[in-house]
Amino acid sequence: MPKVDSKYTLVILAAKRARAIIENNPELADAANFNAVSVALREVADGKLTWTMDAPAR
Repeated sequence: MPKVDSKYTLVILAAKRARAIIENNPELADAANFNAVSVALREVADGKLTWTMDAPAR
């Protein structure tokens, strides 16, 4: 898991990306063999999806 700092970050990142995939490609979401979460996790693993940590609010 070197692409993210924790498993919680990975879950949030993948969930947000999966929602974006489904919203932008509704025809894929209806396909029986398509899993948006798997695609999102693959993007993280391949380095196609990155994240940055915001500065803490004061």
